[in-house]
Amino acid sequence: MSSTRSGQVYSESSSKAKVSYDIFTGDEISVKGFLSMGKDDVENGGTMKPAFLIRTLVKVYETLAKEEPAMRTHAAREIALLRNRR
Repeated sequence: MSSTRSGQVYSESSSKAKVSYDIFTGDEISVKGFLSMGKDDVENGGTMKPAFLIRTLVKVYETLAKEEPAMRTHAAREIALLRNRR
C-alpha cells in the first residue's frame, strides 16, 4: 500500500513502471504499480469511460480477495460479473 501527500491510501498493482507528473508541483513521479487514467480512458465530454471504471473495480476486488480470504468467493463472483459487461 502507498499513500499520497494528502494521506489517501491506494493499493499497488503489478503493472510496468510508468512515469507521470504531480499535478500540484509538476515534479516527475513514478506511478509504477498504480492504475492510471490515460487519454483513451476519457470521453470527449470529459467523462470516464466505463472500461476504465470496470478495470478499477476488478483491481479492487482482486485486492480484496488477496487481503481477505473469507471474501474470495464474493470477489470472484463480482469480478466475473464485471468482466462479462465489457
